[in-house]
Amino acid sequence: MNPRNQKPAQAAETINENNAMPSDPQIPNPARRTLTEMSPAERNRFQLQVAEYTESICADLRAMAQAAELDGLAYFIDMARLEASVQVESRQARAESG
Repeated sequence: MNPRNQKPAQAAETINENNAMPSDPQIPNPARRTLTEMSPAERNRFQLQVAEYTESICADLRAMAQAAELDGLAYFIDMARLEASVQVESRQARAESG
């Protein structure tokens, strides 16, 4: 079934079953552990890794949208990439000062 036709909970289960996120052993499974259960250093490291991954994926998606001449979509994806980049810089600064 196409995830667009599924209810949000069903779509999330499909994504989790298909391992859409990389299975990096350094990234804790949020289903097993919440951010509030992590130490501040663990939380920052997790957020940094997610922001870096998001930035990378958005760069690829932007290139695809540009190649397909989907300029509006490429613009909004680039805004998401820029926000992820800001989060990466913020988390890196926090880790260095920490």
